[in-house]
Amino acid sequence: MLSFVISFNAYNNTIMRSGILDGVSRAKEAYGDLKIKVIGHSMGGAMVAFCILDLALIYGSKNVQVTTFGMPRIGNAAFASYYSQVVPNTFLE
Repeated sequence: MLSFVISFNAYNNTIMRSGILDGVSRAKEAYGDLKIKVIGHSMGGAMVAFCILDLALIYGSKNVQVTTFGMPRIGNAAFASYYSQVVPNTFLE
């Protein structure tokens, strides 16, 4: 559960979230309807999970994909179920 809190806070309560959302928005303005793929490792993989969930809710599930390597488990069963529905293109290595 600690990795959930640390990862969520690291993504949501820092400049990281606004920087990512701004960068994706600018890329979409410049290049059109791009698919978004995010990759993360270890604790970065956990932060990527929150990031891609955020992006899927903003841009739609069909437009995002995530791959993580060695990501710790985050959330409980209800969160995992919700995440799987919103971000079906998740690949855990």
